[in-house]
Amino acid sequence: MYISGLIKDKLRKWANSRTLRLQENGNYTTNLNDNLFKELTDDSRKEFEKGNGNEITAKMQALHSSSALVVNVFEYWKSKKEYSKIANILKLKTENLKQITYEEKFPILRTVNIYPNLDICFKYGDGSIVAVEGKFIEPFGSHEKEIPDEYLKDGNIHIWSNLENLLNLAKNLKKENFCFIDAKQLILHILGLQNTIKDKNKYQLAYLYYAVSDIDKNAEKEHRNEIEKFQKIVAKDDINFKSMIWQDIIKSLRDDCADTDKDYIDYITNRYL
Repeated sequence: MYISGLIKDKLRKWANSRTLRLQENGNYTTNLNDNLFKELTDDSRKEFEKGNGNEITAKMQALHSSSALVVNVFEYWKSKKEYSKIANILKLKTENLKQITYEEKFPILRTVNIYPNLDICFKYGDGSIVAVEGKFIEPFGSHEKEIPDEYLKDGNIHIWSNLENLLNLAKNLKKENFCFIDAKQLILHILGLQNTIKDKNKYQLAYLYYAVSDIDKNAEKEHRNEIEKFQKIVAKDDINFKSMIWQDIIKSLRDDCADTDKDYIDYITNRYL
């Protein structure tokens, strides 16, 4: 979609303004650290290495990488263990917040070895979790629109216990015409959280996306409509699902931290706003 191309053009201009060396295709840095504000700590690197997405081997070097966006916003606070600061910006609870991790997996079935990895998890002392899925240009590409058969077999229906509306959506996903949100991925995230944590009061799924109203108002509206449609469906199963806009988060950080964290704020605002 042309929206992705315009975002990539903007990012290349930013990279050129910093005289970053790019690979021949012009969309990837020649090394990972050139694409990050702050180098990954050893703990953060290990978390990514345990994930299934091979993010730090190549993907994160893309200027348009959503994992690089996640790292550039969150690693600054994660490395300093100032978890409450970024949680407050996201309007999440801060009391008893113990840890932030990348690429968490929440198993669903023993017969399935690969699960969707959640970009960020906020972990609390009482065992509750806020799981975050962050998107950048992905909504303007293609998505798989069917839940794998293994999850829908009669013998595995127990994994959908107390998720009747989510199950109905999963069975009819191809007909629902979600063009922007990756509904399949979000369904599996909820399924993993429910089957791992069990208690709906102890987990929340947050969807972070990049607004494009300045590029295409219709695409922005349709994306928003799909988010609201998904939210209404899962709310019927008492699932706590919320959405946030990357630009709003960065603006809030700028308003709150411009004086104390200037280099970090300058980097994320110049690059992503």
